[in-house]
Amino acid sequence: MYPGETYRKLVMKPALMLAITLLFATASNSVAGQSSSHVRSLESQLRCRRDPEAGKLLVELRASGYIDRTYIVEDTISYFKLLKPLVVLGFRPVAVFGFQEGYEKFFERGPGTTPPEMIGIVVRGNQDSVKLRLRSLGIHNLEVEPHAYNTNGGAARSGLVSIACWSTREK
Repeated sequence: MYPGETYRKLVMKPALMLAITLLFATASNSVAGQSSSHVRSLESQLRCRRDPEAGKLLVELRASGYIDRTYIVEDTISYFKLLKPLVVLGFRPVAVFGFQEGYEKFFERGPGTTPPEMIGIVVRGNQDSVKLRLRSLGIHNLEVEPHAYNTNGGAARSGLVSIACWSTREK
């Protein structure tokens, strides 16, 4: 053993490992923090305690790389496939959807009358189990129904359910 070798083994090596661990933890938390803010906003809107505001949130999801362009537009409601995983209300959605006036450059206009403002997610599962999970969370005022399309825009065979919060404002 030479002078200073013990110091390097007992102090310097653990200190270096701690610094590297903290560096990676900080970097991953900044990414996780961004998605968790999206999740909190989406969960808050899906609790449907106030009218949804889908435009700003969906624009932010696109800017953050969570969604890209729509895969289907039905009655002016735009559906976006998730490109990165999110966990929302305990579900792992495969898509998000919505509509809000004032975001004409973001939401594609489909045929028909303008719908009320709304936001929602598409999840895997069956309608009854999704309703049961929402009830266990104390959420009773969402529309839950089978989703008609797969995330490529074709007809869904089964196993996809949409969960939506609609505005209560009259048009």
